[in-house]
Amino acid sequence: MAEVTILGLGNLLWADEGFGVRAAEKLFEQYADNEKVDVVDGGTQGLALLPWLQQTEKLLIMDAIDLVWRQVRWRCFVMNRFPPI
Repeated sequence: MAEVTILGLGNLLWADEGFGVRAAEKLFEQYADNEKVDVVDGGTQGLALLPWLQQTEKLLIMDAIDLVWRQVRWRCFVMNRFPPI
C-alpha cells in the first residue's frame, strides 16, 4: 500500500489538454521506483478510482477546471479528514 497517491485527472480532448493526466505522466517518471508513492493517471474514470482512494494514507489530486475566471489562479484545498468510503 502506498503512503502517498498522486492522482492526475483530466480529459486530453478538453481545453486544458488533460493537465492532471500530463502532470501524472511526468511525476511517474520520477517516482516509478518509489514504493511509498503511487502515481495514477485517473483520466475521466470517476468511481473506478475508488480502490486507489481507499488504499492510500495521503492523496494529492491534480486537475484543472474551467470556472470562467479572468486570470489563472492556483487553489490548494487541504482536508484533514475524509468521510469513510
